[in-house]
Amino acid sequence: MKIELTIWQFVRLMVFIEEHPDTGGGDGLAPLLQEWQDIWQAVDQDLEDLADNDFEAYADMMMDESVVIDDVASNHAIAAADALVEITKMMQGMIDSGTDEENKENLEFEKSELLRAANNIRNQLQ
Repeated sequence: MKIELTIWQFVRLMVFIEEHPDTGGGDGLAPLLQEWQDIWQAVDQDLEDLADNDFEAYADMMMDESVVIDDVASNHAIAAADALVEITKMMQGMIDSGTDEENKENLEFEKSELLRAANNIRNQLQ
């Protein structure tokens, strides 16, 4: 199966995986980090270069470009979808603990889009 995420969604996912490699069942999320490391390093390097040299292009890449991961095993797809849901739970916790209105709107937007991405992945598995 194929997973397609906007760059910012992929960044959120990979940072979560790096910070929580043992989350989830079995081997946790570590296999995803291992499997997608090359893609992650390339995206991260491109973003670092753009952040240093062209912030507008950096913002465009984050919001307008996508990462497509081909030939994703179903167990990896499930783990990715579950991780996206866990990220949204963390965001909801930030919202519930109180934050300024602008940050709340941003978190609500991201939460909604990450849930949509998780559902898209799960729908492909059916």
